[in-house]
Amino acid sequence: MSEPHKRSRIFTLSAFHEAVGEQQLVRLKSYVESQTKDADDGFMEDLSYTLAECRAHHTWRKAITAHSAEELLKALDTASVKFSKSKSAVRLGFLFTGQGAHWYAMGRELIDHYPIFLESLCKAEKFLTAMGATWSLIGNNRSRK
Repeated sequence: MSEPHKRSRIFTLSAFHEAVGEQQLVRLKSYVESQTKDADDGFMEDLSYTLAECRAHHTWRKAITAHSAEELLKALDTASVKFSKSKSAVRLGFLFTGQGAHWYAMGRELIDHYPIFLESLCKAEKFLTAMGATWSLIGNNRSRK
């Protein structure tokens, strides 16, 4: 079990070919094993950031969640670690204007008028909860699918 102060992080791998991704798994495991003694929370944060932000994003990808170096090593050691091929290079962006919603209760109106919006929020909330979020994305006043 992870220590209470350690948060779950995402460790991403990306490769041009599935076999190269498998090689990356081996190298990452070896590197983390060599650093386990000094693998504090800062190390885990830096590793997660480097893998996600300082590497190229290719079509073969794998994401692993872990709270600690030991948990990451255990996840890297399983035979179930498989890469998935994305259909195309996906770019995701978020735009925050800093001004909040364009009008009061805009989100509630979107939920009421577009079931697909509520469905996407429910899926996102399940993912966030699995990642350790202690808050509700939708709140207690909306029905969930």
